[in-house]
Amino acid sequence: MQTSTSQPEGVLAASPGILLHGLARVIAWIVVAALALACLIGFVIRLQAGQEAASLAWIGLLHSPFVPFLNGLELLRAGVYTAVALVIIWRRPHDAIALCTALVLVAAGTFIPSATEALALVAGGPLPSDFTIAVSGIVCLYLLFPDGRLVPSWSWLLPIIWFGWGLLALIVPGAPFDPATWPSQLQFLRVMAWLGCGLAAQWYRYQHVASPAQRQQTRWVLYGAAVTYGTAIGFVLVPLFFPLLQSAGAGLEWYLQIGGTLRTLLMLALPISMAVAVLQYRLWGVDPLLSRTLIYAGLTLSVAAIYVLVVGALSLLFRTTANPLIALIATGVIAIVVQPLREQLQRSVHRLIYGRREEPYTALTRLGQRLEDTLAPETILPTLVETIAQVLHVPYVAIALRQDDTLVPAATYPPQVASAPIQPHRLPLIHQGELIGELHVGMTAPNEPLSKGDQRLLADLTRQAGATVHTLRLTQELQRTLADLQQSRERLVSAREEERRRLRRDLHDGVGPTLASMIQRIDRVRHLIDHDPVQADRALTDLKLLVKTTITDIRGLVYALRPPALDEFGLVGALQQYARAYSASELLVTVAAPPEPLILPAAVEVAAYRIALEALTNVARHAQAHTCQVLLQIVSEHGQDWLMLEVCDDGIGIATNRIVGVGLTAMGERVAELGGTLRIEPAPPHGTCVAARLPLEVTKP
Repeated sequence: MQTSTSQPEGVLAASPGILLHGLARVIAWIVVAALALACLIGFVIRLQAGQEAASLAWIGLLHSPFVPFLNGLELLRAGVYTAVALVIIWRRPHDAIALCTALVLVAAGTFIPSATEALALVAGGPLPSDFTIAVSGIVCLYLLFPDGRLVPSWSWLLPIIWFGWGLLALIVPGAPFDPATWPSQLQFLRVMAWLGCGLAAQWYRYQHVASPAQRQQTRWVLYGAAVTYGTAIGFVLVPLFFPLLQSAGAGLEWYLQIGGTLRTLLMLALPISMAVAVLQYRLWGVDPLLSRTLIYAGLTLSVAAIYVLVVGALSLLFRTTANPLIALIATGVIAIVVQPLREQLQRSVHRLIYGRREEPYTALTRLGQRLEDTLAPETILPTLVETIAQVLHVPYVAIALRQDDTLVPAATYPPQVASAPIQPHRLPLIHQGELIGELHVGMTAPNEPLSKGDQRLLADLTRQAGATVHTLRLTQELQRTLADLQQSRERLVSAREEERRRLRRDLHDGVGPTLASMIQRIDRVRHLIDHDPVQADRALTDLKLLVKTTITDIRGLVYALRPPALDEFGLVGALQQYARAYSASELLVTVAAPPEPLILPAAVEVAAYRIALEALTNVARHAQAHTCQVLLQIVSEHGQDWLMLEVCDDGIGIATNRIVGVGLTAMGERVAELGGTLRIEPAPPHGTCVAARLPLEVTKP
């Protein structure tokens, strides 16, 4: 036995089930077949024993001629329940939950009390023991359906308490805790409370645990339970409001025939809804059916209650029940309140099923409140899709953001959804005329259209969502800019400290010891002047060479900090001087610059000089060029001045599979430190052009 991870095709991903294989499957089939056969045999035995006649006798109909009709209703119910169970087994023979569902349906179809047994129970008749068995199986199924997990996690205590209680009652019969000693009405309430625990578990699963597919299945289960159990309870409550149905007579007989038929037909909702939940939940939506059922059931019960209250109050006031004026007044009151009552019920039911779709202001207010409470940028989009899903009561909402020309999923609700609806409604997210993404909304049923109210609400929600996504993008871009700025600062600090370390090392290990040795050599020369002038002259000559070498080292250190040519000739002059060095080679280098001298910021001047020298070095080494032009110019864009440096040659051009070396990397880093841009691209008709764009504040002399 193993848990299936396969996902059948459909609108929503199917719930994982417990699949049976080999010996486990054979044993399960044998057990299900044996128990189902036992239920059917017991049902036939009870019919032959005259259970309908006994129940009729309990409520005072001793010689009712329509016992065969009531038996036919029971056969119809048991036949439909059993047929649906067979269909489930045929379609899902390897699924353990499907087999349990089929067995429970057979037990329910054969053990649930008939119409006459229900009326006899209210009148104080016995509670059928097999009814308790059927309800026990139904509740256990509700605790496990649809994926075999007990939900909530502590719900395993419920069957232990229930069956432990029953076992204790068998061991100690007649004790106060033995339900057999209770009145039949109290026994019935105990069984219905146990049934309510199972329905509460399904509701908890629907609200807190279920995936979109499981929510669809749970809707069908709850719908079938509501219709079936509501019909069963309503059937026994109606006689309490109508005295004519409380005594044996023609009225009770007609009620048994008409009401019993309706009860039997409506109770078929349980097997049908269970079959849909197991087999076809991905194809059919239950929400419209559930909405209409709740509206008309609530309206019917409300009208009956109003009628009984008005008639009862007027009967007490006039001290009579035979006055036709009382019925006329009650009918008039119902005619006045029925339309407002229906509208109020419709709004309440729609709010229960569809959320706040009909209340755009409330939905937008709730969305705004959720977004105000969300501080972390990474939680904004998940909160947005979750709130929209809860407001609309839809199983799937997602946001996809536009990146270049593609849409990339950014947030999905629920987060662990296995697959999206095949055709979700796609709504564009637009801010200030710019398409920034899409909102995807998957409805409960496939191809379910959006009403005009839904369209208006979604239009308002997408406007607010578009503004939120735009703000989030600006926030993320600002965060990335701040992060890049922080990294640049860290790189600058690191580079500065590395430069200081290099200078300290060069001064300490190079220039410092050299100067110390000069002092010693000077002292030695002083001693040699009087005694050995020739040796002193040689020592001074060596000392002179050492001084020249030290000066060269110091100049190298200074040049590493800032090229002296920049201070002596300026950027244009330094480049022209460097270009003359290529006059002896085949490469002709020219420098073009504005005629007026410009004093540039030191950082820009050094960066431009280094970039130009590196570019010229690459041209001389790799380009095989004959000419190369260095162009310097100042441009102004949007109030910002830029130094434009271009080094273009007529060489062989750029290789498509070139490897970025240290030189190109260094140029890119120098440009990035100043917030500029660097382009390296082919120069028509052939050759390469290196273009650097550096921001500056230009100061003219």
